[in-house]
Amino acid sequence: MKHPPIKLVIRLTLWLGSLALIVICTLFPFAFDFNLFNGTESIGIAIKNATNPLDILANIVLFLPLGFSSYALILKHSKQNALLSLISVSLISFSASLLVEILQLFIRGRYPTLSDIVFNGIGGCLGGFYALQLSLDHKNISSIKLKKKICIAAYLAYFISIYMGLYLFASQLKTSNWQTTYPLTIGNDATGQYPWRGEVSNVFMFDSALGTDSIKKLLDSELDSNSYKSLVFHCLPDNEVYKKNSHLFPKLTLCDQTPNIKKINKDKGNDDWYLTDNTKNDLLKNIASKSTFTIALKINPQINDYFGVVLSIAKDLDHANFVLGMQQNHLTCRIRTPLSGVLGMTPEFILNDYNQNLVDQTIIIVYDGFSFHVFKNTMSQQKQVSLLAGLYFFQPLSRIYQEWRLEILDFHLYKWLFIAFTFAPAVFLFELLKIAGKIYSFKEVIIYAIGISTLALTLSKVYVGSLGIWWFEFIEVLGVILLCWIGIKLYFITLKKYRL
Repeated sequence: MKHPPIKLVIRLTLWLGSLALIVICTLFPFAFDFNLFNGTESIGIAIKNATNPLDILANIVLFLPLGFSSYALILKHSKQNALLSLISVSLISFSASLLVEILQLFIRGRYPTLSDIVFNGIGGCLGGFYALQLSLDHKNISSIKLKKKICIAAYLAYFISIYMGLYLFASQLKTSNWQTTYPLTIGNDATGQYPWRGEVSNVFMFDSALGTDSIKKLLDSELDSNSYKSLVFHCLPDNEVYKKNSHLFPKLTLCDQTPNIKKINKDKGNDDWYLTDNTKNDLLKNIASKSTFTIALKINPQINDYFGVVLSIAKDLDHANFVLGMQQNHLTCRIRTPLSGVLGMTPEFILNDYNQNLVDQTIIIVYDGFSFHVFKNTMSQQKQVSLLAGLYFFQPLSRIYQEWRLEILDFHLYKWLFIAFTFAPAVFLFELLKIAGKIYSFKEVIIYAIGISTLALTLSKVYVGSLGIWWFEFIEVLGVILLCWIGIKLYFITLKKYRL
């Protein structure tokens, strides 16, 4: 009996394993409910679902093994040329993704989107392209003809374009387009159509980005002299605030005791919510001109099946300066800027995911025009995103989608991707020049390292926010560049030593 070649068994096992990985990651625990599907309405919702950069990255990475193993199988059993093989890999990836998205329509809590199919397909294509690289003969890779000066000039032009783009992009993150006549509401929006089921107290707004010392005290319900100077709005303080800030008592009042704020009962038996007749113009004018603010509040979150407004400065949800709300277990934030538009939905920030831990929590949101920080209960529970670096990398999404979501993380993934996007071409060219014999001595290596470090220092000083330290940012940039170099080095090693 003739046994199949060992390489075929390995490739087939890898292909089946990659399919199994996709099925488990996308459909587990396989709790299908076919009553969820509602024809064209379900499909329409799926098409309109907002995308998330984290989902984009996960979709690409998840389909890399499928693309790689599919190309390996096609290469073994087909006489197609490389282009046709890649097209076949793309069809396999897109078909598998389409089937998964259709099945997700029948699983509660899963939200299929059209973009998932696109980026799954891209992931499959990238995996297939890498397999294609391994199938080629790279013995003559050192014969690549490159001109050192042209490579350096090309990369410098690339870096300068990104550097200048950051300055131009900074204006897209300002709050200069805030409307100064919008009312402020707590527990609902101004139309009364989006009530929130939770409780809120200790609402403070400042027209500055508070520093770490002020934030530490604010998390403990205290105000220091620096934060009090920029305090422009306060509402619903509890007894703890009165005890710790007794000297401020005359100026801290309940919402329904303040002349320009009225307490509204939408329907008999419903929770109270609060609406300002006319938000103080000074508050909104200061925020619009400074593009900085801090909002602190204490909430007892309750999961809403629909979108409920915790706090908003908005005419309605279609015309808003700021909206803090909750839908299902997501606490989200919308901030109006030239980039995010009138809706504040490109992107909408996901601040927290709550499961069953629905206890009192102090939330502080700090926006300084360059970065976005969220503190929950303690200084150690901080999430942040460098908007200038992170959103610059994902800016094309605002041109493609009417709305998309950006999850605020405990680590700086978006910034790392931006740094890699900026410096990976330099590292790649450096390795190519070494292989091509254009870099001859250790002295030249040191010169290139100093040059890249100088560019890293220049970039890190641009996007650091009010709560960041540029020296730490510089070290972080160098760390990401080092990881890029290791990854690219391994890429060239595999091309040289391995072949499908």
